[in-house]
Amino acid sequence: MKKRLLNVLLVLLLVLAFASPVFASSLNNPSLPRVVDYADMFSDAEEQRLQEELYKLINKYGYDFLIMTSNDHGTYDNDTDFIEAVWDHNGFGTGDKNSGWAIFVCMDCRSWMHDACGDAMDYLTYDTVNIIDDFMEGSMVSGDYYGAMMAAISELDSLFSMGAKEYVDHTYSPIVDPPHPEPTPSSFWDKLRNGSIAGVIGGLFAGFISVGSAKRSMQTVSRAYSAGNYVTPGSFRLSRAENILMNVYTQRIPKEEHHSSEGGGGPHHSGGSSYSGPHMSSGGNMHSSGGGRHF
Repeated sequence: MKKRLLNVLLVLLLVLAFASPVFASSLNNPSLPRVVDYADMFSDAEEQRLQEELYKLINKYGYDFLIMTSNDHGTYDNDTDFIEAVWDHNGFGTGDKNSGWAIFVCMDCRSWMHDACGDAMDYLTYDTVNIIDDFMEGSMVSGDYYGAMMAAISELDSLFSMGAKEYVDHTYSPIVDPPHPEPTPSSFWDKLRNGSIAGVIGGLFAGFISVGSAKRSMQTVSRAYSAGNYVTPGSFRLSRAENILMNVYTQRIPKEEHHSSEGGGGPHHSGGSSYSGPHMSSGGNMHSSGGGRHF
């Protein structure tokens, strides 16, 4: 009986181990929550769902992922220094380089940003951050913070699956869109084959017929040799002679052009995100950061 009970307990332990949302061996500090919502932007159910989705990314790609919100960045000068300190001093990340990706939202600043550490820096570029922010921006502005984070997680999944270059190429051309090719001028015989010359000839022929018909219908009209024939005596009287348009200055002012930038929506990013390349943080880790959009 004891042996059977031990077997049952062993099976339960194995099931729990495989059902765990994260493999403890892949994280430097697996006891930490991966959604830290100090600003209380998410409901309990939303926070749990976000954490489950982040664990899926952790298991799939072997990097750590964190979503953190706060009312401010404390005693630090900016959001970047704050989230880097949180990452470094709490032991987030995987491997010797503490690799991973964090999204930080500051409610007082009304902004959000991304930070990558270690090997995850290969995925954070100016273009990848702008793409992800485009998908987040609409929801952030409207107050749907949970929807914005779910969109970010979805894009992070695509980014880490394809790699930075492929992800950017798949979404849009970040510098210059390929120009539309100019149509090749058609030769005379091409136009003739396409029927354009035949159409012109047909139009001219129809015009000659119409003009000839109109001329024939006016043969009863006699020619007038003086404009006076068309004036009724006493019908025109000039009582005032004044040129009111003299010494008038006219100035043309060009219309101001308004350049709109649509965020949150499309493959062509609206820009506006900052980017800081690889640098050493105060905690001794290599980081890259980007974002900085406001909502």
